[in-house]
Amino acid sequence: VDGFYLGDILTDEQVKKEEKLQKEQERRDEMKAKLNDLEGYIVDDELLEKDIKAFIDFEKKLASLVRLSNDNDSLDSKSFTINEMHSEYKNIDWLKIFGEIFDFAQINITSNEHIYNNQPTYFKNIGTLLKETPK
Repeated sequence: VDGFYLGDILTDEQVKKEEKLQKEQERRDEMKAKLNDLEGYIVDDELLEKDIKAFIDFEKKLASLVRLSNDNDSLDSKSFTINEMHSEYKNIDWLKIFGEIFDFAQINITSNEHIYNNQPTYFKNIGTLLKETPK
């Protein structure tokens, strides 16, 4: 199970409940195995189950957000400066994110750089989702 593949399956009304339960259990088992393989990672089963549930819930919310954006944003594209994005889409330090991405390519950017946004619903809601998600 990769990416938001699980989130997509768990939020898809066309997928049977039995398949959803099976895929979710596979993801839980996969996560438990990976965490148990980490050296020095010691946590009781109750906390581990709570963390895995929170992760799966986040993945479902993220998949729903992507689906909502794909359904609603076909005609809503616009260009923003990074500074305008920060004002419009709060809770995320956009300059830091884009700065780190472009720094990898050795390109310096400022808050006046223009960003083409063809998914405003996603950007509007991702900051809220991240803010509301326990760390």
